[in-house]
Amino acid sequence: MRLHRKSSATEKHCLFEMKKLTILLTMLVATSSWAAENSDLGWDNQIYLACEAGKPGAWSYKPWGYTIKDLLENKIDLKLNKKKLKKGVRSYERRGVAPAAGGRVPLSYIDKKFHFVAFRILDKANKDNEKTICKSSHRHLDAFSECKVYKQTLKFYTWRSENLGPLVPGYSDYCDNYDSCDKDVISRDTLIYADWRSRFAGFSGKNVADVDRYQCYVSNLDEINKLATNYKGYLKPFEEEWERYASELRLKLRLKKEAIIDKNKI
Repeated sequence: MRLHRKSSATEKHCLFEMKKLTILLTMLVATSSWAAENSDLGWDNQIYLACEAGKPGAWSYKPWGYTIKDLLENKIDLKLNKKKLKKGVRSYERRGVAPAAGGRVPLSYIDKKFHFVAFRILDKANKDNEKTICKSSHRHLDAFSECKVYKQTLKFYTWRSENLGPLVPGYSDYCDNYDSCDKDVISRDTLIYADWRSRFAGFSGKNVADVDRYQCYVSNLDEINKLATNYKGYLKPFEEEWERYASELRLKLRLKKEAIIDKNKI
């Protein structure tokens, strides 16, 4: 009887080990298939673009802001406007709140010309001539967290979110028959990136499209990482000054709250 129990226990153990092996083999096959599939799509050989902002609202790209070369070589003279930062913090005070401790200065208080974008592009399209392209910008220049599927043609990579509203004469050409679309277009030749965004024009009661253009350059991951590091370095004095003003406001609001509490009788 004891031998029978031992044999039964051994069989159960063997079955358990076989199940584990089967699961591991299945995971291995799945992982290999995923790797092969993504290798075919070009994850192993990616193309990077680093882009500098052009003049906002221009009909074609016009140089305007700071250049990628200047950012890469730390040659940007970014002025710290303490008066503007302090005014920004005071806007919180009027609402009776203060920026959170350790918060980051809103980019609206930084020179608008200090604006950069980066892209990571798969080197191969899928069978439908589509490519996954990931975008990053500002202090997250090396994050590439905003990924979309772009349509690839001979001349462009295009992503579009369409059919959000009625047509407006004069805008249909820009959004392929939808004036109220958000649209990203990257020229494969000139490397001009056009960022189309729709907005509601109250005077007409309809949507119209605004566009910002950027000049891009072929880059690499090491260079993108350096651009991101330099960008954050330029922001550091702004962050420190912003936090100083914010800390003073938090103290002021706390003392004000305590004074009100002290006066309460119930």
